[in-house]
Amino acid sequence: MPRTYTLTGPDGQQHKSNTPGALAGWYRKRIFGRLDCSSGTRLMAPENRVFFADLETAVRAGYRPCRPLDEEGFREFKRRLPDSILPERTLEEFYRRS
Repeated sequence: MPRTYTLTGPDGQQHKSNTPGALAGWYRKRIFGRLDCSSGTRLMAPENRVFFADLETAVRAGYRPCRPLDEEGFREFKRRLPDSILPERTLEEFYRRS
């Protein structure tokens, strides 16, 4: 029997998947990061973690990267997502997102 994983979709609802998540999130703070981040695994209790298939899904679900971005990092992040998903034009606007 194939293993199933619980992922969070763009609507914030959890669903089953045959593919593991590519990113992990902390639902209490609505932040996400890489699965290999030692800070994330150390700080997030397993029961508070959610998983996402990709970057776009995490942002659509209302999460932001946990690592503070500099302006260059924000431009790269923005370049990977369409304006309909990430409408903020500056890093300051992005971190003010509710």
